[in-house]
Order: sequence, then C-alpha cells, then structure tokens
Amino acid sequence: MFDFVFKEEDRLTKEEKQLLTQLLVPLFSFSYHFSQSYNKNKQLYYSSKPRWQLLLYHGKELVGSLSIVKRHLPKPFPVLVGGIGNLGIKENHQKKGLSLLMLKKTNEFMKKNGMQLSLLFCVEKLKGLNIKAGNQKENPTFARRGLANAVRTFKSLIHLLLWDYNS
Repeated sequence: MFDFVFKEEDRLTKEEKQLLTQLLVPLFSFSYHFSQSYNKNKQLYYSSKPRWQLLLYHGKELVGSLSIVKRHLPKPFPVLVGGIGNLGIKENHQKKGLSLLMLKKTNEFMKKNGMQLSLLFCVEKLKGLNIKAGNQKENPTFARRGLANAVRTFKSLIHLLLWDYNS
C-alpha cells in the first residue's frame, strides 16, 4: 500500500529532510544544477524553494517525492502557477506507474489550491510522462533555465498551458 502525503516544505521534520536527501541525491546526481545546489548549499532544489513536497511512502519507507513551487505571475495577465520538479522514485519502485499517480494527485492538489497552470520540469526523456497524465494537449515546450524563462512571454505561457478548466 502506498501513501501520498502533501507537506509544506517549511514543516518537514529533520527526519523527513534526511529521507528526502537519501532519496534525491543519488537520483539527481547526474544533474549539474542539482549537484551544484546540493554541494554548495545542501539544498535539494536549484533556484526556487518549493512550497510543498509530495512524499510517497510504501509503509514507513520513503520511495518517491516531488516538489511544488508556487508562483503568482502578474503579467501578461494574472495567473497562479504550480511548478513541479524533483520528481523521483527509488529504482526498485520504478516502472510501476507511481510517477503518473503522483502527477495526477499533484494536479488535483494544485487545482484545489487555486493554481491555474502546471509546469513539469524534467529531463527531456521523461516528457511523455506529463502527456500520459492527461495534462498536455500538444507537444511539450522545454525551457532550459526554469520557470522565469518558461513564462517570460505571452506566447510561452500559452504553449505551456497544461490543463483546461473548462472541460
């Protein structure tokens, strides 16, 4: 049985932070930005501090997590954005559909918390995962330098819209 627990980043216990470190550092050691941030500041995120973490437990074992960054963008029109990053699953639990379940639960959570736009930050080889989660109507757009660059222009914002609240 798996438990999905959303927790505010600032309310993570010392034990939960240790478990996250044990999970994420091996999974993201290939990432230049993650490694730089962790090695320099012992942060499990690159630039924007997450507002929430989704912790995935199998019994008492932390087997997966993802981060949610909340941003309010006032221009070109007001929009509340949820950026999803650091999606990681322990290797022995991969290929079981857990990432997809995590994304679906995260999208439900973000909608309940008023976010109108969801952006998944991932390596390009995982782009199909977001499409499977039912969030993408057309080809994903990839921004190499994070949320600020991804939504800098109106055109980028329209191409990155991941769910449609009218349907």
